[in-house]
Amino acid sequence: MKQKIAIISPVPTMIESVIENSMIRKAINNGILDIHIVNPRDFSKGNYQQIDDTPFGGGPGMVMMAEPLFKAIDFVIDKFCGADGMRILYPSPQGAPWTQSDAEESMDIEKIVIICGHYKGVDQRVREHFITKEISIGDYVLTNGALASAVIIDSVVRLIPGVLGGGEEAIIDESFSSGILDFPLAA
Repeated sequence: MKQKIAIISPVPTMIESVIENSMIRKAINNGILDIHIVNPRDFSKGNYQQIDDTPFGGGPGMVMMAEPLFKAIDFVIDKFCGADGMRILYPSPQGAPWTQSDAEESMDIEKIVIICGHYKGVDQRVREHFITKEISIGDYVLTNGALASAVIIDSVVRLIPGVLGGGEEAIIDESFSSGILDFPLAA
């Protein structure tokens, strides 16, 4: 199975940098991973490619608008992976904590889409209609979801057979997988 991961982010260069400087590039080069980055600004109207607006329910700050995100999700479905069996993740401080078990489970999902929030997040309609699971990488707030998405992707991709060196035992025998702490490493 070739895993497909799509990232919808208004700051695609952050994701591209992680891909180019990590084991994720090895997985892509080995043909076991396909990654597609989509910028929601490409689906916005106007000269400024605006993707933010005030929250519909009121309150301070800005959220990513629903329409560009809906169009970006449709693009991913139509051009990249199709909707069947797809899981859409949304990194959010309100989400369930991301764990090693989540990474292991996600390794077996063929199609993953990650929506990177920006500003105060995404329009609630996107959350209600598309998000399969909201996840948190910790009890803090980031400026956008690109870094959280990179953490999630890295934790999943490193589990794909053939990505890491040292054989499959290195993955199976990890402290988070086996329930015990690793032994001290000596130089």
